This record gives sequence, C-alpha cells and structure tokens, in this order.
Amino acid sequence: MNFTVIFDMDGVIFDTERLYMDAWKIVAKQYKLERIEEVVLACTGVNSETTVKIVKSYLGEDFPYEYYRDKVRVHLNAAIEKDGIPQKPGVVPLLSFLKNAGCRIGLASSTRYDIVMSELKDAKLDLYFDQIIGGDKVSKSKPDPEIFLTCAKLLDAVPEQTYVIEDSFNGIKAAYAASMKPIMIPD
Repeated sequence: MNFTVIFDMDGVIFDTERLYMDAWKIVAKQYKLERIEEVVLACTGVNSETTVKIVKSYLGEDFPYEYYRDKVRVHLNAAIEKDGIPQKPGVVPLLSFLKNAGCRIGLASSTRYDIVMSELKDAKLDLYFDQIIGGDKVSKSKPDPEIFLTCAKLLDAVPEQTYVIEDSFNGIKAAYAASMKPIMIPD
C-alpha cells in the first residue's frame, strides 16, 4: 500500500470545531448575536482573512468581528486550558497504520502554520506527517485547491492518486477542485 493521504486538522485530527462553535455560542448569547451557528458553519475550513469576509457578509460590513473574535478566544482558551484539545477518535491508530504501510502523509490546514505545529507537537502527532502546510503558507483559502496542490507537490504525489480527509464542505470542494479523492468526515 503506497499512496498519499492529506489530512485537514481542525475537525479531523482535533475536535476543535466543536470547541470553536461552543465559544461562539457563549459570546452570541451574551451579546444577543443572531444566526451565529449558520455563520460559524459557513466559516469552517477557511483561513482568517476569508472568515472575516464571510462573517461580514452575514452580519454586515460594520460588524466588529475582531472585538467578538477576541471574546471568543477567551472562552476557547479557557476550555483548552481546562481540558486540552481533544483528539478525534481513531486518529492515532489510523496515522500509525498509514505510516507503517509506507503511505505518504500530509496535513493541510487553514490554520496558521505556527499554531498547527504547536498543537501537533503538544499532542505528539507531528512526526506522523511528511509535510505540513498552514493556511498562511498559501495565498488562497479553501475552497480553492491551492493548499492541497501545494501539499501534494511537496509530497511528490499525483493529485489524482491522493486522498484528502476533510470535515468541511469548503475542504471537500477544494479536494475535488484539486482532482483528489475526498473523504468526508462529518463533524
């Protein structure tokens, strides 16, 4: 078995999407923000710059996103400080199996590279990956395929023979656009 698998991180490796949604719900309740679940779901899988655009398209151009994002981070950091970042079930056995089978393994996350590396190292998962790309290392966000194509190139992989494991619709669209084989893990 010698093929390539590229993983997303948030919602696939770590259960961070749930933590993020929970933090936004707390802030939304405190400040009476409407449609927050719909907004957060629309932002799943995209980088920070695209997130701002999406939020403002839903809540208005004058919406003070950074103000509320900082409030969300307080709740998110408190949850992580209390319980750590939970791994999704089955991650370590799957990564071990793929590594032992000789597969090339990549990670392509919309999250900034420094955060990706910190979280992977803290969880002792970084060594499973042959290449790691953060959203700040590419110019376009998912659903554009750039991040997956960049990772595949670094892995010396043929896109049509590469599997992508994703939890977001933006990530699935990006994998299809890259001519890869997406596997959806609903979160």
